[in-house]
Amino acid sequence: MIRTLRHKVNEGVQIKGNGRVIDVIVRELTGTPGLERALLEIHGVDGMERVDFGKSDGPVKLAHGLKIVVRTNNHGGNGVRIGYIRYASYALEQKVYEQI
Repeated sequence: MIRTLRHKVNEGVQIKGNGRVIDVIVRELTGTPGLERALLEIHGVDGMERVDFGKSDGPVKLAHGLKIVVRTNNHGGNGVRIGYIRYASYALEQKVYEQI
């Protein structure tokens, strides 16, 4: 199942399931229209604390049964659409995180 959510800077998702808690936070938007990129801060996945991630990177695996992808048609430079490809056992909760 895939769920696509739009996030602005310092927004993201807390993902819970299969005994894990993963936070995906948008910290910076880069790129150009059509080539959107986002600097993501990912907590709960070893080696992925800060990831520069774009549409051309394809799906990135965070855990068994859980991947993320930057989606097309982001319409404007103040946010990014991220697709969460996941098993139904993972629950998503949109959150606003503190600035760093």
